[in-house]
Amino acid sequence: MMQADRLAAVAVKGNVLFCLTTSGIDERNQDIPTVKGCVPGTPRVPDGAPRACYPSTGVATGGGGMVAMSIIGALDNSFGLKGVIPDANAYIYSVYNTTLNNPPEPTGTALVAAYQDCEAELDARKANRIPGTPPLNMVVFSDGWVTEGVDVVPTYLKSVTARQNDIMFVASASGTFDENGTWVDVVPNAFPQFVAVSSVNADFVSSIGTEQPVNYTDFSAPGEYIMWTPSLSDFNLDANDVWGQRKNEIAVTPPLAGVQADFWNAPPPGAFAGSAVGSITAGLGKICLIQRGGSTFAEKMVNCIKGGGVAGVIYARDNQGPCERVTGNLEDVFVNDTAVTSPTGAWPIVISASLQQGKALLSALQAGKLTSLTLTSPSRTPTKVPIAFSDASKNYNNYYAACMATGAFGALWSAHPSCSRQQILNAVSATAKPKLDSGLPDWEVKARYGKGLLQVWDAHTYLLANPCKPTPVLIITTTPSSKPFPKDQKGTDAAGQHFRGKGSFFKVTVVVRDPVTRNAVSGVPVTLALDPAGLASCKATQRTTGRKVGAVWSCSRVRGASGALTITATSAESAWYASATSSITVTL
Repeated sequence: MMQADRLAAVAVKGNVLFCLTTSGIDERNQDIPTVKGCVPGTPRVPDGAPRACYPSTGVATGGGGMVAMSIIGALDNSFGLKGVIPDANAYIYSVYNTTLNNPPEPTGTALVAAYQDCEAELDARKANRIPGTPPLNMVVFSDGWVTEGVDVVPTYLKSVTARQNDIMFVASASGTFDENGTWVDVVPNAFPQFVAVSSVNADFVSSIGTEQPVNYTDFSAPGEYIMWTPSLSDFNLDANDVWGQRKNEIAVTPPLAGVQADFWNAPPPGAFAGSAVGSITAGLGKICLIQRGGSTFAEKMVNCIKGGGVAGVIYARDNQGPCERVTGNLEDVFVNDTAVTSPTGAWPIVISASLQQGKALLSALQAGKLTSLTLTSPSRTPTKVPIAFSDASKNYNNYYAACMATGAFGALWSAHPSCSRQQILNAVSATAKPKLDSGLPDWEVKARYGKGLLQVWDAHTYLLANPCKPTPVLIITTTPSSKPFPKDQKGTDAAGQHFRGKGSFFKVTVVVRDPVTRNAVSGVPVTLALDPAGLASCKATQRTTGRKVGAVWSCSRVRGASGALTITATSAESAWYASATSSITVTL
């Protein structure tokens, strides 16, 4: 639907780094042997400072990172699914404390720490690239709602996107309202620096409601019934084995009239994580027949056991598909922060069934035509990773759409590494498939579909016809001075400088460098902007870079003013280079 499969012939995986700020990955998965991540207490580079982060790998981490990895970077190795851009460079930063049973959503500070770590990883990898190779760009996939401290997120995003054109942020188009019905900006996509992606089904019909604010959706991507390779730690491999390595069975005595034997294998019965293995034969009454809904699976089986039950069959609810099998957990289930445990110390055999299988058993029971059931759940170690599907209940599929789009953006950018983030987005915007003749008002079409369905092969051909000019690197330096028109031409790094007292005057120098050769470029018009404007002023707004010293401004602090000043430089597009923007912040 996105044309992403057609990019396989032109994608260059080494030109893009995916940074996934999610819940971490399961290191046992054989799809991802080369993925790296933030490891607590270890330096990024030899003799570097130890990093502070949650473990990004392990056997108890969540499946969020695995979802994204399956779509973005899974290996084509017969284990699990092949991703949009297989075996891509990927880096994981876990924003959840997965050592807890119910890890809280990250704070704004935790998300910013993740984004900064992604940025540092990109810089470290760029430093190790062979001179003259294509630029390395990064796509950040972000998960998580912000529980507190949301204000720090847009401040950081504004800063990083102003100074770097080689980072793109992607998240699902989602959000929430507070108790007063007011939209609350607590998700990454709420901020304009993020590319927000909403979900559509195979018929290009939106699966989100009209509650989305109009400006919160940029593009749409497929998000219903997306296959993915689940995290081993989060998936009951023995119970839900679609590769046929384990066969759970329901056998009915006597056989039901008009029901073929294969009926009980369409779909194959599953078993719940934590249920026992073996075989049991008993009548219904001892084997509880339970329909899904109303409470957790563990609570249902607690009631079954307390009523004398020795096993259970749980079948799908009425609003599920007739052949859709139930999957779920009995272990690690919490209700009001209290663990639900079996009254007997261990769970019995609990088999899952489809809606039509469950109703067949119920009808036979009510008609008195069912003597007993035999449930079999053998134990076997799987040799392959099973496949799961995205949630079809239309609650969370924007997340999968954003995963798909992240892989597509990265594949496109890897084929055009000289393009800036904005140039890639411009090409995607120019070629997205708009939603036409929907019968919806324009504002609702925008809220549901944004600019339309991603068509990344068309974006690729657009960029072939309209090649990107290389984006130069802007280096901003400042020099404090006690004189209003300093002659000293030696620039210094502005980070952390304080201009006070006699240092009311300062010079700003902007050097424009070629992104590959790193040589300074002359003759480029550069515009300077100060924020807030009331803190300082410069003698001119625009200057042109010189051959030796770049573009130089004489500036002064407003008398009595103090605080953080953001200096933003923007170079004009030229015959050879695209426009570029960079910012620094100094304290006056």
